Amino acid sequence: VLLPQRHQPPPDRRPRACHQGSRCL
Repeated sequence: VLLPQRHQPPPDRRPRACHQGSRCL
């Protein structure tokens, strides 16, 4: 069972591609 991730995931897990503006989640 997957719990609803209300909190935003840490930037450590996701690549820092916020400069592109596409993966800035």
